[in-house]
Amino acid sequence: MTERPDLEFTAAQMHAMVDAVAGRCIDHIVNLPTQPILGDVGAEDFCRRMREDAPEQGSPLEPLLDQLFRDYVPRSFTTPGPGYLAYIPGGGVFPAALADFIADTTNRYTGIWQAAPALVQLEGDTVAFRQDADGVIDAVAVRAGAVIGDQTVILEGLNEGDRVVVEGAYVLKAQQLKSQLGEGHAH
Repeated sequence: MTERPDLEFTAAQMHAMVDAVAGRCIDHIVNLPTQPILGDVGAEDFCRRMREDAPEQGSPLEPLLDQLFRDYVPRSFTTPGPGYLAYIPGGGVFPAALADFIADTTNRYTGIWQAAPALVQLEGDTVAFRQDADGVIDAVAVRAGAVIGDQTVILEGLNEGDRVVVEGAYVLKAQQLKSQLGEGHAH
């Protein structure tokens, strides 16, 4: 009889894995300005050589991270880097990565309101960025309605004639989230 692997990790093991992954990700983000916009994406032969059977045994995390960041990540577009002029959802915005990490580790189902009402409501909060007469931009809570083509009907929160930021709103939302999370953190 084959021995079944223990798939549960201790708190110390999980801390070590998170530290290893976070360290690699932070190094990657810090070095974005020096990375090419376009990596080696003509990698068909390389990808064919990657094919392998599912492993019989697990592998240590560090060598997998080495391979990921050395061999695989560079064979892609550097979408969050300076000079890449395209909109990519979540493209390197660090608070968005942290939010994804929290969502993935807490593993709550937010597909229906009844399963996680507070989380669905939190996800459903929508803001628009309104510019006042002095040019100051403020985030305003709005209630969104139907989406018609590429426009969203705003049911509450804005008045007719309000000037609303359309281009760059994604960056403003990221800055808002960053300010809510704070610049530093403590352990």
